[in-house]
Amino acid sequence: MAEHTKKAPQDELDENIKNLVNVLNSFEAIQTIGSCGGHTNPQPGQWEEGTWYVKFDIEQSLEGWQTIEFLAWAINHEYDEDLTVFFMPKSSPPWLNAPTETLGWVIEGYNEQDPNQLADFLDKVKNDFYKSVTTMKPEIK
Repeated sequence: MAEHTKKAPQDELDENIKNLVNVLNSFEAIQTIGSCGGHTNPQPGQWEEGTWYVKFDIEQSLEGWQTIEFLAWAINHEYDEDLTVFFMPKSSPPWLNAPTETLGWVIEGYNEQDPNQLADFLDKVKNDFYKSVTTMKPEIK
């Protein structure tokens, strides 16, 4: 797995979710804000074993939009034929927050999907196919 510049607090992450969190944070426009790797005896706020999630913010920019499009293609189209891993938006009711501050993003896995396999897949397709807006021709920006 490639070295990533943003660091999540590794000691606070479930072991099986660390690689996925780190790969997501390697995208310039992403900052992870929560995760759970699944637990045998889940406590309040934890998910059951065999399920997991990573919640994150994506900056509202051209780079952010590029990232959304890439993750939607990679995860929802190329990765999971069984429809047990999902990349999707999440939002609180807009009246609870200021405009443009309620939308967040999440990747959820079910039915014993391994978040490390998704991390390896995303790292590979990012290296092979992802083009940051900052590296594109000036007329595209």
